[in-house]
Amino acid sequence: MSRPKRLVRIAALLTTLALAALVVAQAAPDSNGSVVRIGMVDVESAMQQSEVGKKAIADFGAAHEEFKAEQTKRQDAIKEARIDLGKRQPSLSREELDEEFRRIEIQTTEFRRWNDDASRALAAKRDEAFRSLEQKLVAAINQIGKQKGYTLILRKQEGSVLYASDTTDITAQVAAAMNQN
Repeated sequence: MSRPKRLVRIAALLTTLALAALVVAQAAPDSNGSVVRIGMVDVESAMQQSEVGKKAIADFGAAHEEFKAEQTKRQDAIKEARIDLGKRQPSLSREELDEEFRRIEIQTTEFRRWNDDASRALAAKRDEAFRSLEQKLVAAINQIGKQKGYTLILRKQEGSVLYASDTTDITAQVAAAMNQN
């Protein structure tokens, strides 16, 4: 077994053991005599279930579709210019042909610049939307943790927990709290 795979397995084992210890501790009272409560949240599901998450996803999806439509329109214009030049090439002088090639090259360069700028703007819009959504998610988790007396709330993700009772899953509560805030 390669070293990176072995390290990943060791890390997974340690995580599993730590979580198992927490689950065992959940049934036992802490030093203050209160029961340790553990909750788990499927972050992606909470974002998708909440109205603010649905709106952020829809807004980004619409912006992405606009970007793709404009990108296709610009690519098609360049393709059409090349096809048109191919048809007209036999009737053009060397100077006219060179000028048409330069025009298409300029159009291609402008497209690349536009594409880079638009891609960066779209990524910034996505990052800002999801940063705001993440802040609302953390606030909702903190609110539920305090209101319901949770000692620990973990991120529910594939492979990190071997078993968890459905009663530990507070994803729906988090989504509802995100809608209220």
